[in-house]
Amino acid sequence: MFQDITTLLLDPKAFKDTVDIFVDRYRDMDISVVASISLTCSVVSDDEQKCWVFV
Repeated sequence: MFQDITTLLLDPKAFKDTVDIFVDRYRDMDISVVASISLTCSVVSDDEQKCWVFV
């Protein structure tokens, strides 16, 4: 399912709050890799300090 997050990306506080919610939700789950694939962008991260975006 496609969800347009353009308006979220345009609001720095709302974007930070959303990321913080995800971090809090999954912090204790020992997740080492997060990957997402779409027609427009792929985001791959191996920790909170590194993020690679392929467009």
